[in-house]
Amino acid sequence: MFSHAYVRYLEDKRCALVDTTDIRDFDKWDHQDIDEKRIKAATHWVNWVFKDGSSDYFPAEILHLGVESANGTVAHSMVQPTVVVPPSTPPPAQGPEEKNGAAAARAFCSPAAITQQSTPESRGPDDMVDIGQGLKIPTGAWQRIQLQPKDSLFVKELLVAIWDPADLKGRSLQGKRSPRFPDRPIKEPLTPWKVSVMRECYKERLLRLGLPAEILQNSLKRLNHFVVEKLADIEKLAKKTEMA
Repeated sequence: MFSHAYVRYLEDKRCALVDTTDIRDFDKWDHQDIDEKRIKAATHWVNWVFKDGSSDYFPAEILHLGVESANGTVAHSMVQPTVVVPPSTPPPAQGPEEKNGAAAARAFCSPAAITQQSTPESRGPDDMVDIGQGLKIPTGAWQRIQLQPKDSLFVKELLVAIWDPADLKGRSLQGKRSPRFPDRPIKEPLTPWKVSVMRECYKERLLRLGLPAEILQNSLKRLNHFVVEKLADIEKLAKKTEMA
């Protein structure tokens, strides 16, 4: 009997790991006769619980099904990438950027929740992973980043995994002078080749989620916006700390 499913919501293309009890009529399936084609062909209604306790169902497709093991960490995967189901723990605290995810699923986003195989990924020494062009970050951080259900969180978490937040203070994406504040000094830009690696990782994520090619390029442009937002958040936090 399957205990968890990795789903993609049809309205906003968000992906999340959910309990199968959140899938309408899942208990009525013939679980001895489930195959990949049947999973991908069907549309399912999956429950989402809002912060205020209310809930509703949204149309979604099931990408993977998993069975929770005795230790609560390893699950059977029907299709690649491998799905690893964690113990049932509350989802992490959500930031302001998550408020608009109305059709996102109730996800279990612990570090071991889902291990996804990514094209630029290769193992390195000291539990580091090469995410492209020799750029290495901690393997655990890379796995957590890939768990993020929202594109904004994926990009922002990747940013602070590549650069220490302290190093991001006073930096800008491209080092251009702000038209709003022409008298302010130009900030040091982020390393271009590292930003290029970020862009490739983000592109790989979008392709893996099945984003149509005709809107892929426009979606990639959002990376700049997410990076600028995160840099602004870091600046605000630094100023708040200095004033405390």
